[in-house]
Amino acid sequence: MARNIYRPDIDGLRTIAVLPVVLFHAKFPFVNGGFIGVDVFFVISGFLITGILLNDLKTNNLSLENFYSRRIKRIFPALIFVLIASLATAWFVSLPHEFEKFASSLVAATLSIANIYFWMDSGYFSPGNDSTPLLHTWSLGVEEQFYLLLPIFLLWARRFTEKNLIALLSLIALLSFSLSAVAVFYHPEATFYLLPTRIWELTLGSLTAIGFKYVNTKAAVSDALGWIGLFLIVASVTLLDESNPFPGLLALPPCVGAVLIIVFSDAQNTSLGRFLALPPMRFIGLISYSLYLWHWPVLVFFAAAFPAVQITTIVKIFLVLASFALAIFTWRFVERPFRGSDLKPKKVFILATSASVVLVSIGVVVRLNDGYPQRFSAEVQRVAEYLNYRPDDAYRTDSCFLTPDSVNPFDKNLCLTSHPNRPPYLLFGDSTAAHLWHGLASMAPGIDVLQATVSSCRPILTSLTSHERNCRDLTTFIYNDYLKKAKLNEVWLAAAWSEQDLTSLRESVRLFKNQNISVVIFGRVPRYITELPRLLAYSLHRDVPHVVEKSVNRKGDATLESLLRKLASEEGVSFVSLSDLTCPNDNCAVMTETGVPVKFDRTHLTAEGSVMLANEIYKSGLLKIDNALLTLPLRGNPPSNPPMN
Repeated sequence: MARNIYRPDIDGLRTIAVLPVVLFHAKFPFVNGGFIGVDVFFVISGFLITGILLNDLKTNNLSLENFYSRRIKRIFPALIFVLIASLATAWFVSLPHEFEKFASSLVAATLSIANIYFWMDSGYFSPGNDSTPLLHTWSLGVEEQFYLLLPIFLLWARRFTEKNLIALLSLIALLSFSLSAVAVFYHPEATFYLLPTRIWELTLGSLTAIGFKYVNTKAAVSDALGWIGLFLIVASVTLLDESNPFPGLLALPPCVGAVLIIVFSDAQNTSLGRFLALPPMRFIGLISYSLYLWHWPVLVFFAAAFPAVQITTIVKIFLVLASFALAIFTWRFVERPFRGSDLKPKKVFILATSASVVLVSIGVVVRLNDGYPQRFSAEVQRVAEYLNYRPDDAYRTDSCFLTPDSVNPFDKNLCLTSHPNRPPYLLFGDSTAAHLWHGLASMAPGIDVLQATVSSCRPILTSLTSHERNCRDLTTFIYNDYLKKAKLNEVWLAAAWSEQDLTSLRESVRLFKNQNISVVIFGRVPRYITELPRLLAYSLHRDVPHVVEKSVNRKGDATLESLLRKLASEEGVSFVSLSDLTCPNDNCAVMTETGVPVKFDRTHLTAEGSVMLANEIYKSGLLKIDNALLTLPLRGNPPSNPPMN
């Protein structure tokens, strides 16, 4: 089959790629690995673009000017349209700091370096990705950088025989894949975003384009191999999730699956090819680029405009359908007209450059004006600023609390060494343990609150085999070394528990007890449906006074609290319900007396919020500490309603 013949099954494969991404971002169940759709897109892109370039080379028609002009007409019109629409929407719904960040991402997306920008901007406690409307443009950055390099590379490599070209591309793919497989454990953000650790996926498509003509199998064999490829993609979508080290080795199955489908899904001779070529599959594939561009801004901007709305299944379906409607409009009236136009390359470059200059200029102006905070009242601005809150000092980040971005090792001397005249208590757990440390330590000067915390790391025995290196190393040290030597008064276990943790938690508690160490289990803190400062700002800006108290998500807490309480009772250890202390009589504290939000996101405490909750913890009397060692502002419960002036 010639490379320049239209492949309807490839459009069907685009559908297989884009739908998991959309459903994953909309948080539908059973698509926890939907992000692998991007990897499938990379393989498809490498295959198609290499095929086009090889045909042009074969006929001596390869022109960089014409190639880049075609790429611009294919990519830029829909992208610019979505960027302009996103800019207009962000003006009305984005809070100052978010609008400022949006402006930076607007510049990066326009210049095809969004992947580099988001890599540099990433961080465990940076404002949530759920509020970053252009986050998905990182993949366009990877592809566009590949498109920039590939024709130059092929022009240079045309002196080689096809066999040598295959060897050279194979070497590039192997080096990139090896780097990705190793770096994902040490530099996960860079591995995810940057071209050197992603280019193997695109190059795999290139190798498929070159070797495609050598494939000659019987229809039954091709059919079987094609369905195996689909199985690999579907299995990755359903079995993977965000906790897995990705891309690395786990990106190989969906990419191999994409190759198998491309090679063996002939629409005329195989059942899979005929399935992928069905009109609905082809149509979704045709609009897949516009759908990919639209779906994430739709989800993000809806959440920003209506932060108090619970995202139910009905709402998710509505947002997905809205994304489809916008995608169809953009494909019909933006993508197709520009792609099929006879604009000369010079005019294409002028139009693209002009649009880019305008968008970059707007982005720079918004940055220089700090996101135009005057769009909101002074009180809204003050509260919203906590979305940019950095808890590093209060959490002792990069020393006693490690994140995926931490480059320094855990500081055992600082975090686990107690004063000889003060009784030691070990706070052990994840980020929801780290956010307790500041309050517990500052309000108890007569004791040493030691700290061993790693993000997303349960303080239980199953973490000894965690794929995340910091978690594995610290829990191994605590259980296998430190606890055998330390003389602790008590160990405090805190985490964002789930029911799946209970068996290992029970085993861990028994291990502590066998070493004569008292144990306290802290329950989960209540979580809001979106960031607390956003809810407060929305309440103030829209004058909706009760929106915050209705937005705390405690539905799953009652059952889990009951199970944790039962476990603690059966094992003879103490249990502290942070949910009850934070929300007595369902009246949740959201502001301190000084007007500081108790949380800066959905879950994690500010330093002031940590002090406020620590006061309630110590007052509960559930910790075995002499009151003479504490410094408590015993004033009753903290205020629950934000000051409006």
